[in-house]
Amino acid sequence: MGRPPTRPARLKNGFYIEVKSQGSSSILIRRDTKEQMLIAAEDYARTKLVKIKGEMCDDKWIAIYTMIFIKIKNYRFPIWITVFLFLLGSIPVFIYAELYSLAKIFGILLVCSILLAMKYWFAVARNRNDVVPRVVLNRNDLFDLDRDFKSFSSFNEESKRIIIHRIGLLLAKVKFVDDNLSLLDRRMSIQLAFVYVCENASVDFEVSRDWIFLLSDSAATKESFEFVISKENLSKKFIHTDQPII
Repeated sequence: MGRPPTRPARLKNGFYIEVKSQGSSSILIRRDTKEQMLIAAEDYARTKLVKIKGEMCDDKWIAIYTMIFIKIKNYRFPIWITVFLFLLGSIPVFIYAELYSLAKIFGILLVCSILLAMKYWFAVARNRNDVVPRVVLNRNDLFDLDRDFKSFSSFNEESKRIIIHRIGLLLAKVKFVDDNLSLLDRRMSIQLAFVYVCENASVDFEVSRDWIFLLSDSAATKESFEFVISKENLSKKFIHTDQPII
């Protein structure tokens, strides 16, 4: 018999949460985007213990520190100003005492604290204004979109650009689910977003965090969802979708 593998399994690039039930071991749940990860964390937190792990990229955890800023909505100017004044006031004191090394260290700390404060304040501004960065479609997404919807390749370039931009806005804010309220994968979410954009083309395109798009097994109308499409109708859209007038 061969020797059993000792190297831990590699994690795919993406955003992860750790989910654990009482009395059981934890498991990692992966999502393609940070927004989808946060939605999944909120869903699982209703019945399980959830810990946000962050983003995995090439076997390294990155951008975990950005999760700290997600819910912060207070600028806390007095605290930051106190820190700046302390560091700034210490520098001439150390110079006067000929402690030049400490003066340099406090100068570096002052610059770092200013940069951190700016990042903090930008995060607070985004949270207060509910600003969510648009999801950028990669080459694989565009290839799948072109392959799934036969009519997409015939759209003019301006319409394609606007549609792709709006799909990214929808992916950033909207929750895409099936009849069991399980989150759809990235490709199916893009398919629903594409159909919605084509059917709701307008100059004033708006998206809400509260929207939920449903891919249903039946064609029944469900009022609790912003957009509902059956699997049968989606299959028809694959064959032909009219170019929207944008």
